[in-house]
Amino acid sequence: MIDIVHFKGVYDKYGNVIGDPVIRGLANLLRRGVLDRERRVARFVGEQVAVLLSGTSVGEAVQPADVVRRHANTMEIRDRRTQQVMVRMTIAARVATLHGDDHLEAWIARANEALCRSKLNGGKRVSQ
Repeated sequence: MIDIVHFKGVYDKYGNVIGDPVIRGLANLLRRGVLDRERRVARFVGEQVAVLLSGTSVGEAVQPADVVRRHANTMEIRDRRTQQVMVRMTIAARVATLHGDDHLEAWIARANEALCRSKLNGGKRVSQ
């Protein structure tokens, strides 16, 4: 689970003129960074994105999550005319395993709990 930290504030201040490029930028980064036949990405809710890494352990999932986090945290959205930086992206990520006997809701709850811990600790991190 990936969350764009402070996205609501960005959207409230700039609307979809800046908010949409932020979402598209993260989507493009995920497309380049983690997608293949066994991996799927979907916007989950609001500024949260779910990344499903089939057949991947928590330890194996941390590395691509951290790569995406590091790249996303260098992304900037600039004003086209002035080139002034309008938004610097910050993401927090959470890696959770879906066990065979899990209910989807339990897995999402585990991911969201750790994601909240990541955000409370300033974002810019991957939590397990």
